[in-house]
Amino acid sequence: MRLIRPLLFTVPVVLVLLACRQGIALDWDAVVYLSAADSFAETGKLIDLHGRELTTFAPGLPTLVGVLLKTGASFNAIGIAISVVAVTMTVVCTYVAAREVLESTLLSWIAVAVVGLSLSTVRVFAYLKTEALFTALVMLTLALCLWAIRTHRTPLWWLVSVAATITAATTVRYIGFTLIP
Repeated sequence: MRLIRPLLFTVPVVLVLLACRQGIALDWDAVVYLSAADSFAETGKLIDLHGRELTTFAPGLPTLVGVLLKTGASFNAIGIAISVVAVTMTVVCTYVAAREVLESTLLSWIAVAVVGLSLSTVRVFAYLKTEALFTALVMLTLALCLWAIRTHRTPLWWLVSVAATITAATTVRYIGFTLIP
């Protein structure tokens, strides 16, 4: 079991890195996000590839990528870094949430394996899209809420943390606010 635990946290990251070995995956949405991110890095405005203000997509991801572009990092490096951080956060928060709900270490590790080793997880986190970042933020919000339920406490740091994660999640994905309790 000592070897399995670190593997369940690292294998999902390795799988995402392998899926991105030729670059972060792109689709139409990613092209819209990247064009807006490029515009934000150059002008401070979120303008899509057609020259229109970005209004139909959430501003969080292109703003984050735009800020990171200003550091000189490439789209590919930024996309892979976001994916690695998001999959790591999702897997860790899955474990924390499972421990709170299932109250079993073994079942918690099974939950981590199901989430972290699923083909869907690898596919979602290999794309530069909002789903990966949104999933990680929702899982963090869930873990924080479960902690508050268990401890019957909502200190100031908790309120600020939940407000920040919910705010970040809804700036990354508009539809997402309906999924947050």
